Amino acid sequence: GDQSLAQYFASLKSISERLKALRPHVQHVIRPMVNSLWLRNSYRVSPLNM
Repeated sequence: GDQSLAQYFASLKSISERLKALRPHVQHVIRPMVNSLWLRNSYRVSPLNM
C-alpha cells in the first residue's frame, strides 16, 4: 500500500515538474485537470487506507 502510494506521489511530482517547464498559459489548462484527477484518486484511495 505505502509503496504504491509513494510511487503515485513520485509520478505526481514529476508531472508537476514537467508542468513548470511549460508556458504559463498551458499550465492554466492542465493544472485544473491534474487537480481534479488527483482528488478523484485520493477519494478512491482513502477508504482503503482506513
